[in-house]
Amino acid sequence: MSDISGSRGSADGPVLSDLVEIIGPYAKGHRDDLKAETKIEKIGIDSFDFVEIIFQIEEKYGIDVDYNANSTFSRLTTIGDFADEISKLVAAKSPA
Repeated sequence: MSDISGSRGSADGPVLSDLVEIIGPYAKGHRDDLKAETKIEKIGIDSFDFVEIIFQIEEKYGIDVDYNANSTFSRLTTIGDFADEISKLVAAKSPA
């Protein structure tokens, strides 16, 4: 019932904006309503789409995303959750 949306510090930042832009072409039906609160399961992204989205994110940010079925990414429920996880990977890559 509860989602893992814990910290929302990055959910309104540039990563969310980039993620919405990347996801847009893959969204089936809700393309104009993509925001942090949008449930990933509601936008019709299948596993092949998800892999393509991950590849685009990796290219854009120069990061490696572990999208194994047992990884954190398999537990994400909203686009904001997804953006938060990407933000963490980008921050970990950046020099302090």
